[in-house]
Amino acid sequence: MQTRFICLAALLILIAFIGCGTGNVPMGGTVTFSDNGDPLEVGTIVFTDGKQQARAELGPGGKFNLGFVKANDGLPKGSYKVYISGAIKREDRDVPNPRPGVLYFTETQLIDLKYERPDSSGLTFIVDGTTKTTTFSVDRATGAAALPQDREIENSPP
Repeated sequence: MQTRFICLAALLILIAFIGCGTGNVPMGGTVTFSDNGDPLEVGTIVFTDGKQQARAELGPGGKFNLGFVKANDGLPKGSYKVYISGAIKREDRDVPNPRPGVLYFTETQLIDLKYERPDSSGLTFIVDGTTKTTTFSVDRATGAAALPQDREIENSPP
């Protein structure tokens, strides 16, 4: 009798777990430049509700699909602040007499730095329960932030 009860309890728990999805809403979209609509194809877009974050890498065409727990699993319903980090173009550069083990490259900030923080980006989104696709339009970096910066880093072995 006790074995039956344990089996029944285990079966009910299993059914409960199978029946419970994440409750997340599939969420994706595109990030473009406000001046001409060209896609921003580098960087990470992050949605945060102040407690948790979902993120996705921007890809070809500026497209993204968010993951909250794992890649592409969407977002729970709620209100989110949105920001974009790492929107930097990197290009290798040649230097005369390079030092061994040093990587030389040039970085150019692509978007206004205000988009790097959730409290200054001005980007928000509400997930209300249906599959969502959205487009965020961002301003290009200007002034000193937009100037290419030469960088070098030690490429030390692990």
